[in-house]
Amino acid sequence: MKRLKISKKGMKQGFKIFISLTVIWGVYALVQLNRQVTVKEIAFDNILSIINKLDGYTVYLKEKGGYEPYLVLSKNYNGYGNVLLLRKYLLDEERIFNEAEGYGAYYEDSKIDSYLNTEFKQTLSPMVQKQLVTSQLEITALSSVGSVGKETTTIPRQVFLLSHRELWQAKAAAAPKEGRILLYSLAPSSPVATTKEGEARPYWLRTPYTEHDTTIWFISDIGSEGYIPLWDMITKDVAVRSVRPAFCIKKDTKLERKEGIVPGKAVFVLKEDAKSNGGKR
Repeated sequence: MKRLKISKKGMKQGFKIFISLTVIWGVYALVQLNRQVTVKEIAFDNILSIINKLDGYTVYLKEKGGYEPYLVLSKNYNGYGNVLLLRKYLLDEERIFNEAEGYGAYYEDSKIDSYLNTEFKQTLSPMVQKQLVTSQLEITALSSVGSVGKETTTIPRQVFLLSHRELWQAKAAAAPKEGRILLYSLAPSSPVATTKEGEARPYWLRTPYTEHDTTIWFISDIGSEGYIPLWDMITKDVAVRSVRPAFCIKKDTKLERKEGIVPGKAVFVLKEDAKSNGGKR
């Protein structure tokens, strides 16, 4: 087999092309870094965006305890034109999904649904709360719970949990199709979530395991799917798991880089929030 020979002239030309492309990329990146950025531009599924490659798909939102990182996962959540944010770190406190009683696996007005749209929502700064939009959230219909049904319905919600289908793209007979598969779910280790201290924990999804009316899907601490009855036979109590809130904001929400949140780095925050005095994480 003949070896491919490259002349010195060819090597020089190739090197010049490489340098030219590098300079062009650098100038373009610099322009991108210094212009007004909106939240849709840093979304994980915005595959044409340079910004989300340079800075990652993360925005820091102000909560009562300071700024917290949120992953910007979709620029058009379920086709409604809004941007989906998912809290990067699990909330500190584990919580029950619902009381262990008949049809407790139904999401609407469950304990976790109520908590997210009251207590948790109030931990967000007034400026962040102002940016929240109401999503038409697809959930499993009550008639499908406990009957391996496939019917779904929609409910208006501002804060919610992600579904089995959205975060775990594999099909399951006892998991109705709630929402659309997120591109993020295809990334290696994407389902794994940790606390701020780095401890991986299992956390709730909003999807019922429909063979039973009191069983819920969750993501395990190693990123696999699982399901558990609301009554935990091991602890002899109502089952608890960690919570990972999600919500949507308008796609044209303006962002700004802010220093002092992450040491040695300027990170994205809401532009209006950047004008106020924010605490460090």
